[in-house]
Amino acid sequence: MSPDHHLSAFLTPYIEMDDETLALIASRFEQHNRKKREFLQRAGTVAGEFVIITKGCTRVFLTDPKGREVSVWFALPGYIGCDIQSFISGQPSKFHIEALTPVEYLAISREAFYALAGTVPAWERFQAKMWGEAVVDIIDRIIQFQYQPAEERYRLLMRNPDYARHIPQKHLASFLGITQTSLSRLRKELATSKKLP
Repeated sequence: MSPDHHLSAFLTPYIEMDDETLALIASRFEQHNRKKREFLQRAGTVAGEFVIITKGCTRVFLTDPKGREVSVWFALPGYIGCDIQSFISGQPSKFHIEALTPVEYLAISREAFYALAGTVPAWERFQAKMWGEAVVDIIDRIIQFQYQPAEERYRLLMRNPDYARHIPQKHLASFLGITQTSLSRLRKELATSKKLP
């Protein structure tokens, strides 16, 4: 798919726009790629670009005080691929963002992102809706981790088969907050009982 198509698919749920407006917005984005295991961002750096993943899968993780990597999110095509908190605040990120597969993405600089509001009236509306959706999503994830067992969280994640296809078991286990052994046992139990969607 073309960059304009990816961008249109990402923006359409938030705002209506004609071809001219889409072309103007698309002209501010650049295409990039990363090889497997390359980083889109490292902890301690500021997210200077707004990123939309168009191909592949990235892993967002941090390193705990004991030096262990803790996976906190995975971004597939159509997902935001930068640290939103760092992008908005201009403060250094706490997270690393690594390509789990070869990755392609669209990126716009922080300056160009905010400057678009001056030329595209709907852009501020897009920002407001997108940030609001991101906050709700984060709250939902916090609630899931507080109140849902690992089995339910795993089942919800596996509704999208791309997660199983792209994410190594060790990263899935880290994201779910369980050991790889527990995840293996859980997968076998669900496969046997056919509880997976």
